[in-house]
Amino acid sequence: MNKLNQALQAYKQQRQASSLWRERARYDAVPLCYNFSSNDYLALSRDPAVIAAFQQGLEQWGTGSGGSPLTTGYQAPHRALEEQLCDWLGFESALLFSSGYAANQGTLQALGKLGITPLLDRLSHASLYAGALQALPAHKPLLRFKHNDMAHLRQQLASLNSDAAAVIVSEGLFSMDGDNGPFDQLIGLKQQQLQAGIDTLLLIDDAHGLGSQGIAGQGSLSQAQRQQVDLFSATFSKALGCQGAFVGGNKSWIEYLVQTAGEYIYSTAMPAAQACAVLAAIQLVREQTAADSLQQRLANHIQQFRALAEQHGLHFMPSTSAIQPLVVGRAERALYLSQGLQQQGFTCVAIRPPTVAQGQARLRFTVTLHQTPQSMARLFQALASLMSQGTAMGGSAT
Repeated sequence: MNKLNQALQAYKQQRQASSLWRERARYDAVPLCYNFSSNDYLALSRDPAVIAAFQQGLEQWGTGSGGSPLTTGYQAPHRALEEQLCDWLGFESALLFSSGYAANQGTLQALGKLGITPLLDRLSHASLYAGALQALPAHKPLLRFKHNDMAHLRQQLASLNSDAAAVIVSEGLFSMDGDNGPFDQLIGLKQQQLQAGIDTLLLIDDAHGLGSQGIAGQGSLSQAQRQQVDLFSATFSKALGCQGAFVGGNKSWIEYLVQTAGEYIYSTAMPAAQACAVLAAIQLVREQTAADSLQQRLANHIQQFRALAEQHGLHFMPSTSAIQPLVVGRAERALYLSQGLQQQGFTCVAIRPPTVAQGQARLRFTVTLHQTPQSMARLFQALASLMSQGTAMGGSAT
């Protein structure tokens, strides 16, 4: 144990020296309007209707589901939620998971059992990487393509054997850059593969887009585009303000996941009360009028955020989504700025390698309906001051 303790200490010291050590920080004292790292884009986690639905669900169903979905954990609210998702998004069938990580990992592992080779956009979420790596035989390398680069994806597909089935993996809204995937091009490439007699699937994770983007909050893809996607995953923990996740698709694929996805078969199901809360959140998103929808209110907040950034001469990445990254270069600079904001009452977490590439450390700001014009104005005053004071840290604002 002495050697192991020394190894642990050495690892910690190395990570701290590189400004990469992760702290389990608490932000419970920060007012919601000063939190610029939350994924609760539509502020539904505090909506009275969602809270009431959760409370009613707790009274009727209790705090836990009591088992895995295939034993006693699948109850009436779970079924109602799956049906609502299919009606809302146009899927033939849907399957609930306890988290987005579980949904993505379980799905890709299940596809791997059929010998399907995953090809991932380089900026795919860690859960997609985890599932893809476990889906591959030990001797096969993981295939990735440059972010949103169709030419490179074609090259990667061409490197496979002509009889090898593949699944193209991308995202609806990328969590670190705040941009969308090239859906029409991905769908077109999949169709070309199929016409050439090569079995090819398309999996899209729209964790950050669902609820915050699209008509009636349906996400980053249009209805026509979703119909061309074989498997679609998303979480309820972002714009819907709840917990859990799902995978949607045609009935055959969902039935296959029921048989093979370990994260579904062996994990305790999400509580029925949580499903009640998600149902209420979806209803709120669907019932908004276009002129005064939650999405339109969020879009107005995003425009205000971008305008303030421009006024202060801060060059954020060109994102029109609720995810607004400010790339500052070195990890220590990102940490300096994040800690400086925290000292002034603002929460904005520094994103550092390996979550992003070396030299791409950033402050990842998120815009939510919790925030106010006043809190945004104060944020940018603090940030601009820190940026000017911290030039000695190295790096730049872009």
